[in-house]
Amino acid sequence: MKTVPQEDLQALGQLLQERLRSHIPNGNKLKIGCAISNETLVVLLQHPPRVEFDPETTFAAIEKNLQSLRPQATEPVKLYLRVSGQKQAYAKHDITWHPSELATIANFPARSERKEIPVSALHSLDAIGLTNHNFSQHLTNWHNNEPLIGVRQQAKKTEGFSRKVRSLLADIPAPLLVVGGGVALATLFSSTYMLTRPCVIGECPALQTAQQLSKVANHLTQRVSSQPDLLTVQQRLVEANNSLKAIPRWSFRYQEASQLSQNLSARSAALEQISAALEKAAAATKKGENLPHTVQKWQEIQALWQQAIATLANIPANSSLFSLAQQKLVDYQTNLQVVNQHLNLEQQASKKLLQAKNTILLAKTRGDTARSWQAWQKVKATWQSAIAILGSIPKTTTAYTEAQQLQASYRKEIEVASDRATKEQMSAKAFSEAMSKANLAQKDEQQNQISLALSNWNQALNSAKQVPGGTQYYNQSQPLIAFYTSAIQQAGAKLKVANAMQLARTDLNRICSGTIRVCKYTLNNQLIMVQLTSGYEQAVERNYINAKLHTNSKTQVGVAMHYHKLKQALEAISNKANVPLQVYESDGSSLHNYKPK
Repeated sequence: MKTVPQEDLQALGQLLQERLRSHIPNGNKLKIGCAISNETLVVLLQHPPRVEFDPETTFAAIEKNLQSLRPQATEPVKLYLRVSGQKQAYAKHDITWHPSELATIANFPARSERKEIPVSALHSLDAIGLTNHNFSQHLTNWHNNEPLIGVRQQAKKTEGFSRKVRSLLADIPAPLLVVGGGVALATLFSSTYMLTRPCVIGECPALQTAQQLSKVANHLTQRVSSQPDLLTVQQRLVEANNSLKAIPRWSFRYQEASQLSQNLSARSAALEQISAALEKAAAATKKGENLPHTVQKWQEIQALWQQAIATLANIPANSSLFSLAQQKLVDYQTNLQVVNQHLNLEQQASKKLLQAKNTILLAKTRGDTARSWQAWQKVKATWQSAIAILGSIPKTTTAYTEAQQLQASYRKEIEVASDRATKEQMSAKAFSEAMSKANLAQKDEQQNQISLALSNWNQALNSAKQVPGGTQYYNQSQPLIAFYTSAIQQAGAKLKVANAMQLARTDLNRICSGTIRVCKYTLNNQLIMVQLTSGYEQAVERNYINAKLHTNSKTQVGVAMHYHKLKQALEAISNKANVPLQVYESDGSSLHNYKPK
């Protein structure tokens, strides 16, 4: 027998292992290795210590699958079943292929020879030459899933197998050969098809291509900065995954391909997430151009950044794109903070604008009802508050333009309110002072302090005239002006009389006084009453009698002239005071009555 390549034996073991997974219970727990010893195919099956297998069922499944995979094989087969870690097998089975087994027609035996031996009768595997053929090393390599390299075609495994088949076919009748050959060929083609699928035996170009594309994608990932870069990486990952789809499930590289496919799918999903995040970020950036924006638009921009951040946050830490995701995440979070600041600023500006408008309405309402200077001060303060609120709205907000327009329209209202408040304050002060001075003047008159009363009346009049027109007290001050004018006139007249009385009193004092008091008087604005004293009358009478006794006519004339001058002086006083005069003798007799001219 010619030497069979080790990779062919590895492929056969792998195929048997794949088939037994679904044919017997716990089939996935079996590890199968093949070797050739003295033109005998040796198949070793081993399993974990705590997993049990029925030897008969297991060997029957192996035999069936060997016959299916190698329908033209004629060499004997030895099957061994052992526990992993044990050197000796606990069950053995021999298969000898008979010529009749090439066909499956009735009357032809189709059963191989089986020899079951108890565990106690088994010999060491070394006794049948497995060690000499490096079976243990082969099994170790197979267990570690080392890649299988090129496989020779099944028909070229041994020339001995072919010769035995040809000699067998020569002894089979033609009709049976036709039927049996058809079945054998169908089985052969089926096995050959599976063996010739990509990566079943030998090298695996599809896997190598996928691995290379994966490396390229990794390299490109490190330089991703835009969405087109992501699309390029995504294309490489798709190409790599498509390459892996050509590897069938029975390939000994399928598990490795499946793991790589899962990795590629995960990376592709992460790329899609990052791509979605970049799209959201691009949309947010586009929306954020040409400031300012309304609150609603800032909320839309905010939502886009939040969605982008949430998408990036889902990239797992073990992903090759995690570093890129984290870098973008930091940038997007910074952008979100800026957007939040703009949104908050816009919201505050909108609130301020509304507050300013409400304050303007309040200022107008207060202005419509204001009367006192205190009320107008409040109107002024309200306008100042509205203008201050409008002035605090930032330029970077949509409310700024309207705020500026409102400021320009209503800034003058502060001056109007201020002027009105000043006028009302002057009005209140002047009116209050006028009323106060008038009250003092009235009290002065009551106390006959006409001069002081006249001064207070004049001050009251001046204060009343200072009340500005259109103010709260203007209408009330106008009647007072006429009243105060009349009071001044009356007080003036009274003062004139009082002055005359005072002058008359002075003159009377001068006339009535002397060594001998001439007279006494009473004086008011109605009458001047003078009464000669008895001492004066007696002195005059003595002088007159003495002059008459001494025939002193000059003295007599002097006495007469004295009476006449006294009369003239008293009439002059009456004329100045414009008050009637009555003169009485000391005994009360009327001496002279006079009405001023």
